[in-house]
Amino acid sequence: MSKRLPISVSHESPPSVVARAFWPRTGSETSVNFIVDTGAFDILLSMDTVTKLGGSRNDLVPSRLRVEGVGGRVSPSEMQDVALVFECEGRQTWDVFMRRINVLTDQRHQRAKSGGAPTPNLLGRAFMEEHRMVLHWDFGTRIAYIELP
Repeated sequence: MSKRLPISVSHESPPSVVARAFWPRTGSETSVNFIVDTGAFDILLSMDTVTKLGGSRNDLVPSRLRVEGVGGRVSPSEMQDVALVFECEGRQTWDVFMRRINVLTDQRHQRAKSGGAPTPNLLGRAFMEEHRMVLHWDFGTRIAYIELP
């Protein structure tokens, strides 16, 4: 039987899902709010999340991937060996172990000096395809969820 991962939909913020991230290297975990972004290619963490997991830029390795979007093109770094636990309906969970997960480290995309919003964590299309996630969205009723295998 498949699991349903609810998507939070509101007028105030982009559609998102919640996960717990655990990094065995530090033994730290944190709640992660992922924006569901089918325009983004892959899954992406922010440096804010890396910091909450006890990491720094020195703990990351260069990535071969280039990220391109409205803000321009950047080369992310990679964080290795991160466990993600998504909170599904009915108190169920769905676990994914990431050998490598991309992190946006470019200073231009970090929290604005004027107190603006931090760089978001993104749940992108390639990640959803690889894990056979099926997106269901009823725009009229504002009900959205991801069906997991």
